[in-house]
Amino acid sequence: MAFPSYTKFLTPSGFLKRLDASAIEKRNHEGKTISERFVVEVALMLPLPNRAFRADKMQTGCASRRALVKLAGASYSVWCEWAGLDVVAHVGVTEVELVGPDQRRVHHPRQTCGGRAIDYRHYLPELARKPQAVRQVASELIRDLGSPFRELWQELVDEDGPRYASRVFAKVIEAIVDLGRSCVVERLAARVKGFPVLLALRPSVPLAEHKSMSVPSSLRDIEVHSASVCDYDALLGGAA
Repeated sequence: MAFPSYTKFLTPSGFLKRLDASAIEKRNHEGKTISERFVVEVALMLPLPNRAFRADKMQTGCASRRALVKLAGASYSVWCEWAGLDVVAHVGVTEVELVGPDQRRVHHPRQTCGGRAIDYRHYLPELARKPQAVRQVASELIRDLGSPFRELWQELVDEDGPRYASRVFAKVIEAIVDLGRSCVVERLAARVKGFPVLLALRPSVPLAEHKSMSVPSSLRDIEVHSASVCDYDALLGGAA
């Protein structure tokens, strides 16, 4: 069906209004409108499937050793654990979904040929071992990590420069890998500003666990008396 050239100047809503008007105004040789004929056609159509149609192209690909998947000339990052492994790609109009062998899913905005979509959160285990790399990609990394890591990075840089900040931040990344992002965010939120970051991230043993520690039977009857400042007066009594 060919549309007049002027339709390219219409907005989507304006174009739909013209189609609706045409459906009730135009008639065939039998005098039936498009809307009337469509009612008949709907009854002859097959039922819709139970799930919505996914308008994308599915294809397989392989993640490079740098955990990048190349599709139609564009590169997309995936979890570093997928390096060298096959992935399934669903290439849509505006989004690309990548499914790894562990069934985790990665989403990126679709790029044009030559484009790159990199999420540095995919490389946290590698960055935890390479402070120099942390410094090189710091702006993109803190963009992807968001708050409060953005503020923490700036605090570390202001404290002693980007080289020092990258060393400490690599340890923060290691904590994210080991403990999970939510746990690290919680501990950073409880940290008093100025308190050493790495000490704030160390796991603390609840007092209840200390009380439940078992003591060997040979030590249970031994009493340890606490010292007093007055004891020092007695020790110094004979000193000239």
